[in-house]
Amino acid sequence: MIANNPKGRIGVTGYPWYFADAFVLDSSNKKMCSFCKDSFADIAARARMGCAECYKVFREEIAPMIKSLHGHLSINSDDQHQFYKIKSSNQYSDIIISSRIRFARNIQGIKFAPKNEQAFDNIMNSLSNNFKFKKIKDFSEKQINELVKKRIISKQLSNNKTSGHLAIVHQNTKLVTSINIGEEDHIRIQSICNGLDLDTAYEQAKKIDTAIKEKCKFAFDSKLGYLTECLTNIGTGMRASVMLHLPELSKNGMMTFFVNQLRDLHIDVRGGDGEESEANNNLYQVSNNISMGRSEKESKYLVFNIATMLADYELSYSR
Repeated sequence: MIANNPKGRIGVTGYPWYFADAFVLDSSNKKMCSFCKDSFADIAARARMGCAECYKVFREEIAPMIKSLHGHLSINSDDQHQFYKIKSSNQYSDIIISSRIRFARNIQGIKFAPKNEQAFDNIMNSLSNNFKFKKIKDFSEKQINELVKKRIISKQLSNNKTSGHLAIVHQNTKLVTSINIGEEDHIRIQSICNGLDLDTAYEQAKKIDTAIKEKCKFAFDSKLGYLTECLTNIGTGMRASVMLHLPELSKNGMMTFFVNQLRDLHIDVRGGDGEESEANNNLYQVSNNISMGRSEKESKYLVFNIATMLADYELSYSR
């Protein structure tokens, strides 16, 4: 496995590490969310929040977990750095495969993982005047496999034949911007560019995010930011990632070193297929793993710098 949790621990009692300690300390907690009817035991067992209201009901219980995951308890960034536009580059054309920006969003007043198809249909219908959606079940298996291969949809969404929807908003030979409905979060907006071009990916995804925000009321908290099913995505709800081909660093055993060092910067280095994947064919995905206390711009800039650093090392080892 490429990356572990930030503390390198596995949760006791079968719960993920960031839920385990709190649950073990207070297993008698009988609170229940009035909206989704989840107890804290239900949430801990899934390692997933039930709805936006759960963040209010279990605020005290989840605060130490959020702090442990993100290092912050507020979306606000105290970063004072000056940022510059990070332009696309052909320097690493053989090393950096693609750049991606993804936003996770949920609709206020709907459970995070609604089991009824109608809930997702309602979300899709509210956006249908602006975007053309197609149900996942209406794609052929060959088309679905191709979409997964190109990372336009996740494996999780590909398996949601009942309520999964996809809208490809913009597509050309260098860029694909899409909206996924019915994955882990209600809505996931992503833009993927060839090569090293996080700025273009961000600008395209942000346009869609803004357009959807005008039509839907997102689940949002003034302190915690955008609320998501998984605590790891709250805050900005943004992931910036870059895919790299690093055969020389892999061959020389350097990737283990970089994985461990970058963990302290809250940067994940995973296999090319994302979370829990191996680095097949020496493909690695570098991404931010916190989305609180760090602005969208800061996360984007940091991932850009880490990606170029790894690419520079790869070039130096290949000479």
